Amino acid sequence: AFIDQHLSHPLQVADLARIAGLSVAGLHARFLRETGRTPMEHVRQRRLQHAEALLHDTLLPIGEIAAQVGYASQSAFTAALVRARGCTPRALRRELRDKTGD
Repeated sequence: AFIDQHLSHPLQVADLARIAGLSVAGLHARFLRETGRTPMEHVRQRRLQHAEALLHDTLLPIGEIAAQVGYASQSAFTAALVRARGCTPRALRRELRDKTGD
C-alpha cells in the first residue's frame, strides 16, 4: 500500500525496508518469495500499471503522467514503457482506447 500511495516519489529499497521493519536483504528475500519479483521490479510494475490506467482514463499529457508515476522525465518514462510493453505511451494510449471503444 505504501508503494502505491507514493508512486510519484523516489522509492529506495533501503527506505522500503525501514518502513517494513526489515533489513534490505530481508525485504528483498520476502518480495522474491511473495511476488517472484525484487522490490524495485515491483515498484516499476506498479508505476507502469498506474500509468496505463492514467493513459486510458485521462487526457493528462504524457509528461504529467510520467511525473505522477515517479519518472524524472517523459523520456525516462517512455523508455521504461517501451522496455516493458514494446510501445510508446502515445501508442499505448491509442491501443487501450481502441480496445475499449473510448
